[in-house]
Amino acid sequence: MKIVLSDLNQNPETKIPDSLKNSLSDIFPLAEIVIVQSPNNLRKAIVDADYLLGWAAPSVFLKKAQKLKSIFLFSSQIPDSYTKMPFKIRNITGLNAEYVVSYILEVLSNHTYKNTLIIGQGAIGKLLKSKLPKDNLRVITRTPTDELETDYKDFQLEVSKADVIIPCVSLTPDTKGLFENNHFFKFLKEDVLIINTARGELFEEQDLLHFFKTNSKAFYHTDVTVPEPYPKDGALRGLSNIKITNHVAGFGSGIWEKIDEQIKNLAQEWK
Repeated sequence: MKIVLSDLNQNPETKIPDSLKNSLSDIFPLAEIVIVQSPNNLRKAIVDADYLLGWAAPSVFLKKAQKLKSIFLFSSQIPDSYTKMPFKIRNITGLNAEYVVSYILEVLSNHTYKNTLIIGQGAIGKLLKSKLPKDNLRVITRTPTDELETDYKDFQLEVSKADVIIPCVSLTPDTKGLFENNHFFKFLKEDVLIINTARGELFEEQDLLHFFKTNSKAFYHTDVTVPEPYPKDGALRGLSNIKITNHVAGFGSGIWEKIDEQIKNLAQEWK
């Protein structure tokens, strides 16, 4: 059995710790474990791999991994292209929800806001809803259950009233379509705050540049970008009303221990 650990993310905040790397040989004592830190080495290593752990690999690499049975991503994001692949996919959604929510609450603490809109209600959306003041809070969800919630037919109306918008949706063709210019940006307030910890791909960079150049009082705080990490000379960094943190929201104290426990649980299946 061959297990590849994709250690491509070199951001100090999210770099895989040595303690987790060292524990793999104890969790999988009979496996061949290969740790890779460059895309080229990853491309070669996963050709005959049975399992992949760590950060997402380009889908073009995975198409050549004919033996691959399962992937465990150290992220709450699953690339849309992965859904067409024949292997099982797991991620850390749920494990990192409390850290993502803490990150969002910290961002909000630095802004004055009134009407807050959560879009989507998975693990992070539900937890965030429970933490925010109920006055002036709205949640868009497919299955509304209380007076704070509404469904997607009211999407543009709710967007137009919001001072703060927090997407908490996964990436699908349907959700990406929600945030296209004519469906989303044209309805925003000129001083809106958008906090994106969901997916960088939800927004087109040109739409972001146009809106935030035109509306200097608006602010975009994002922990997810395309690509990741975002280039130091990337166009979004040129705007003072856009702040980028490089995918650190889900990695508070204790998350790596939770990931380690999840890998131990997977070991019962990956035999």
